[in-house]
Amino acid sequence: MNDDHRTTFVSETREHITDLNNALLALEDDPTDAEAMDAVFRTAHTLKGNFAAMGFTDASSLAHAMEDLLDEMRTGEMTVSSEVMDVTFDAVDRIEAAVGAIEAGED
Repeated sequence: MNDDHRTTFVSETREHITDLNNALLALEDDPTDAEAMDAVFRTAHTLKGNFAAMGFTDASSLAHAMEDLLDEMRTGEMTVSSEVMDVTFDAVDRIEAAVGAIEAGED
């Protein structure tokens, strides 16, 4: 991957992370907010796919696990609770760390 591709990937991924955090905050404020839930799930799905397409398998696996958790909340199998939100925000923090490592040239 050349530097231009990496820079573009990192920039776009950071935008997705910002969108994800904003939607998670909205969901945390109102666990019944279907629009926020859809946005959270859609963004996690996009992150998973983008990481996989670029060959970042560890980050893709983490995003996939987060997507699975969000899907359980979306389908009502799991309730949106402060504990679940803490885990989800932790996953986003780890994804942000992975993006930092990617930006630094790590795979």
